[in-house]
Amino acid sequence: MKYIFTRFLCCLFLSIYLLPLSAQPIITYTDFITSGLNSPIELVNAGDGSGRLFIAEQGGTIRVRVSGNAVLGTPFLTIPSSTVLSGGEQGLLSLAFHPDYETNGYFYVYYTRTGDGAIVIARYSNPTPSDNVAEGAGTVLLVIPHPGQTNHNGGHLHFRVEGGINYLYFATGDGGGGNDPGNNAQNDASQLGKIIRINVDLPLPITPEIYAKGLRNPFRWSFDRLTGNMWIGDVGQSIKEEIDFLPASALPGANFGWRCFEGTVQNTNVPSCNPTGKIPPVFEYNNSSPSAVTGGYVYRGVINSALYGYYIASDFYSGQLWILKPDGTVDRTQTNLEAFIAAYGEDEAGELYAVSMGGTIFSISAAGNSTLPVTLLNFSARQFSGYNELRWSTSFEQNADKYIIEYSTDGSSYAVAGEVAARNNSSGSDYSYRHTGIGTGKIFYRLLIRDLDASSRYSSIIAVGGKNNGDVKLYATVLRNNTLELNASIPVERLKVYDNGGREMYSTDLNGRQGYFSIQLPGMAKGIYFVAIQGKDYTKTEKIFIQ
Repeated sequence: MKYIFTRFLCCLFLSIYLLPLSAQPIITYTDFITSGLNSPIELVNAGDGSGRLFIAEQGGTIRVRVSGNAVLGTPFLTIPSSTVLSGGEQGLLSLAFHPDYETNGYFYVYYTRTGDGAIVIARYSNPTPSDNVAEGAGTVLLVIPHPGQTNHNGGHLHFRVEGGINYLYFATGDGGGGNDPGNNAQNDASQLGKIIRINVDLPLPITPEIYAKGLRNPFRWSFDRLTGNMWIGDVGQSIKEEIDFLPASALPGANFGWRCFEGTVQNTNVPSCNPTGKIPPVFEYNNSSPSAVTGGYVYRGVINSALYGYYIASDFYSGQLWILKPDGTVDRTQTNLEAFIAAYGEDEAGELYAVSMGGTIFSISAAGNSTLPVTLLNFSARQFSGYNELRWSTSFEQNADKYIIEYSTDGSSYAVAGEVAARNNSSGSDYSYRHTGIGTGKIFYRLLIRDLDASSRYSSIIAVGGKNNGDVKLYATVLRNNTLELNASIPVERLKVYDNGGREMYSTDLNGRQGYFSIQLPGMAKGIYFVAIQGKDYTKTEKIFIQ
């Protein structure tokens, strides 16, 4: 299974597994890789079940970590200095693997070109994807001129699969200089200051599509792997650093306002302008000169339950870190953390890492300083004629106050639908709520779980309605403790597990189960296995890796 977002499921029944919720997560950086790296600038996974981590260095080299706390001595790939122009804000800036990397061996890089500083998107190949050394020759897919200035090159590649199309998204800076002298960010004829996507599976030449504009230097941004929502860290000029947000349902055409606005502040250094439909940031902070925001990720791992569903970002120079709630409001601010963090990265299980240009990779852990007295097991929605029925279950409650049901039509702006009082059963309870008068379109829901002392946390977001077909998804295909987690919007009749040689290792009848549920597999050796999921008229096979 690839850890690439496939357009958010909208179906008759959808439920999401929820980890125990904690209050006020506290971030800790721990040394993970401390040697063998030279100006690392990004960390990614290949989504191939191997558990490998790939670290891009600014000079043009890609290193691979297979296990332990060190990278291999032989690079995965070295792009020569005659190709990559490195230094300052230039160099090899990003790396992304094709959603089908384990079969086609394709991966993509974003770098500034020697000679003219142009931005290049290129495809490379690994004929044997499981090997730790790739081919040295690449194919250039796109060149974006970047004349005049060496700064504001943007960076960061991410895939999102939409309607079966493998879209590669990337962010470009405005071309550099103060106040965007070429007005590139607002100019649709320029590919600078934009979020751009391309269909990488089309034959060359590839035509880029502008997805969003009005950005200054969106050096680090990400997709929420669960919802597909886009979070963008856009580096400011002298007044504001900002985090921008687009829900997964957003159509192309968003405008974040630069150079007319820096965050929410109008830029008085350029002719007055106010773009129609300008989208303000969900979070901003004052630029203290120097300041530069490093955009991060929404945490969707399994180890740090206190951080689940929160977005983190930090300042490159000060090391100050912000933990944001799903609506962009600040949950916690931390100071005196590591400075010069150029990127955050995810492994296949959704665990987070911080990449310091000083040469260290840190693993990220989080603890809550108080725990909400609710353990939420599941949360689901089902559409009926005239209403949506929401159901959720807990396994433990103590001193809880109530559950506030919030809904949204765009996955971003939420209103209150109603509330349900907590029963405070120590063994847990089952709850339901009917939301009426909302039509048949897609509706997003979340629970605000409130304690008697006013502490509160949000659940994960679920959706109901729309026209998408149902599906069955595996969560955490890198298994720990042999626990397999499924989220089925259609009935599942049977599940079988096969080893890499095709031998059946496990089989169970599920008799049409739907929603979130977990299956405890018998003890199996570490390695790659295949899960066959069977329904009345379908069979789906996914790869898992048991650690």
